[in-house]
Amino acid sequence: MVDLSRIRKFGPVMGSGNIAVPLRFEARWVPIAIRVHFNGGAGTATLTADVDDTTFTALEWRLTSVAAAGTGTDVNWRLSEQEVHAWSFEPSQRLMLNWTNPDAVNMTWGLECHYLNA
Repeated sequence: MVDLSRIRKFGPVMGSGNIAVPLRFEARWVPIAIRVHFNGGAGTATLTADVDDTTFTALEWRLTSVAAAGTGTDVNWRLSEQEVHAWSFEPSQRLMLNWTNPDAVNMTWGLECHYLNA
């Protein structure tokens, strides 16, 4: 069971262009939930979550993606307790969230991440 008093929050981060948000912290950490809300405009695009390691490029990979994220299709990733340890990040690693806005003139987004220091 996750101790709720240990959960920290990054964000919200908001924008109207593409999403290129690096999540990186000074200590080892584990994301618990990532939420992205889209507003206005029309269209969807793939939202990706990639590991970027500043020390070893061999330790970079795609964790997951959502094929159609955009207006009317928010993203709510929640990790189960069984998955949490597979998603732990070292200080040399960052979680990169990327998404190309299909309607940057009209569509805005907001992003937040809830995490634990591991």
